[in-house]
Amino acid sequence: PPATPPLTIPALLLFFFGGVVVLGNGAAALALLALRPWVQASSSAGQAMATMVVYGAQALPGLAVLRWLRGREGQSGWQWLQLQWGLGWQSFPMALGGLLLSLPLVLLASWGVSQLFPDAGGSNPLLDLVLNSRDRTALVFFALTACLLAPLYEELVFRATILPVMARSYGAGVGVLLSSLLFAAAHLSLVEFFPLLILGLGLGWLRLRSGRLSACVLMHAAWNGYTLANLMLLSL
Repeated sequence: PPATPPLTIPALLLFFFGGVVVLGNGAAALALLALRPWVQASSSAGQAMATMVVYGAQALPGLAVLRWLRGREGQSGWQWLQLQWGLGWQSFPMALGGLLLSLPLVLLASWGVSQLFPDAGGSNPLLDLVLNSRDRTALVFFALTACLLAPLYEELVFRATILPVMARSYGAGVGVLLSSLLFAAAHLSLVEFFPLLILGLGLGWLRLRSGRLSACVLMHAAWNGYTLANLMLLSL
């Protein structure tokens, strides 16, 4: 089972709504404002790099609040993350299995949403840049953001912190469901909500089954990589 971070429910709410939502979005807005003159005059590669910087700025407040809350509880170390990268690379087959189980359901949900809302687009502002840009450097920055930074940060928030704290208080099933609902809602896209909810449920199931955050990070990265690869093929 996943280790539980030493947080109470009130501390968890402060971490998510205070650190991740309020301070994180505020930091992202300030970073975007500071970079706007440079972004407007830069190439697609420069815009992609700026996006990566803004995402990093968005992640820092949440991490800082989490560290502060753990310090208040007199805790040190990050063993509860259960990354476990070096134990025979077992996280890789676990991540692949989770992806193969979740992928058909996520695609089915995406298809259903596309039938209900045929003219709806995605929420990610990188999509148009990916489709229209032929800049390899830009694609590298997109890939780093989508397949490295986003999986690491989002899995730390939703599967390493929210899920086990909620599971400890309300049960494993409720923990998986609540963390998945917050994960889907955090992407701020109505048309992507249900596919992301199903993806979150798959990631939550993998977290409980494997006890490893690394498996969830790898599965999340593989999903984002699959999505980017599809976009690149569509742009050819």
